[in-house]
Amino acid sequence: MKAAPGELEKSVVVLSKLKDMEFHSRANIEALAEVSLTVEDELKQKEFSEAIGAVYSAQDAFHSKIVALIASYETKCDSLKQAG
Repeated sequence: MKAAPGELEKSVVVLSKLKDMEFHSRANIEALAEVSLTVEDELKQKEFSEAIGAVYSAQDAFHSKIVALIASYETKCDSLKQAG
């Protein structure tokens, strides 16, 4: 099946945006880990542990899903390259 005109180019832009989101997601996970250590260990503000843990879990779930989406979308881009 032939790709629509411009479909590959636009799809590559989408893939790039998804990869950028994944990069920032990974950075957020690292930042949340640092925040958790600071709040719990240095500041001894244990009352925020659960809330930070919930945000960390949500970010980790997002990260897992975006990684899977990128893999699928890369497959789509590859098929568009072959169809073009």
